[in-house]
Amino acid sequence: MLGYRLVLLFLTAVPEILNARANEVRSCVDAARELRDRGLSDIPEVRTPISGEHLRICPQEYTCCPSETEQRLSEESVRDLARIVNETVGYPTGVLTKARKRFQEFFLALLDSSENSLSAMFALSYRHLYSQNAALFSTLFSELRAYYMGGGASRLAEALSEFWAALLERTLRLLLPHYELSADYMECAGRRAEELRPFGDIPRRLRIQVTRALGAARTLVQGLATASDIIIRATKTVPPPDCLRAAMRMWYCPLCRGHTGLLPCHGLCLNVMKGCLAHQADMDADWNSLIDFSRISPILWNSLPQHIRLSTTFGSLRRNLKTHLFRKAYSLH
Repeated sequence: MLGYRLVLLFLTAVPEILNARANEVRSCVDAARELRDRGLSDIPEVRTPISGEHLRICPQEYTCCPSETEQRLSEESVRDLARIVNETVGYPTGVLTKARKRFQEFFLALLDSSENSLSAMFALSYRHLYSQNAALFSTLFSELRAYYMGGGASRLAEALSEFWAALLERTLRLLLPHYELSADYMECAGRRAEELRPFGDIPRRLRIQVTRALGAARTLVQGLATASDIIIRATKTVPPPDCLRAAMRMWYCPLCRGHTGLLPCHGLCLNVMKGCLAHQADMDADWNSLIDFSRISPILWNSLPQHIRLSTTFGSLRRNLKTHLFRKAYSLH
């Protein structure tokens, strides 16, 4: 007898439960209107809730979305995610790219200015003697530019050594015009140059100053390039399927339940984006390089004299920095 009562109670309760679940989606009129506004008017409208057994992403409950609508909304969620990521990273990417370009132009112009100033000063002081040996200095500045643009440290050291060796050879021929200096003699003089120190401590000090100046500038440019590349790679990485399904559930599954204008909470957005970005762990090495750069940058900045760091405008900063680097390059005391 008790069993019959339980069966009767169950049969009585089932329609009420189903009606209650259906009433959760009271109407699909508002959802149909928003779907039309989103350009989905070519899909037959659903005015009353239908069974959601066909759904593949959203919960399989009563819904306002047929299969085609769910698929189209899923594709739209992919576009929305890409748009949000691109808009978010667009500004910092532009800032980093512009900063790198401006500094690159500024530093290369600074090298050109240094070369021209040196050439003008030597031409005025030594006249024809300098014009005969100007190619030696032009070659040196070409090597400095090559090192700044990414050449190896060994190339810079070799270029400086060749410069001083060639300068020593030409100096000896000028000082000893009445002697026939053989190739063996020049080779011997080159080997003994470090011991004899014909130019004093100038080669060593110049090497240190040039390496520091170009190294700091190159580190800054490479750091900006690394930061920009990391951001660009983040925008081009294809999100995993789990991320796309989560984004669809967050943005459009409420619409399929008839809830228009319902925005996801901050915690849900954060968790979804964490899952979407988790697959980018392969960029850890580049990101750590950027972090190292961010630690080195303050050290490089703080090593500058105070009057440069307190420059009130970019123009004054550029002038003060140019003067400082020029003095570092040519002041050997």
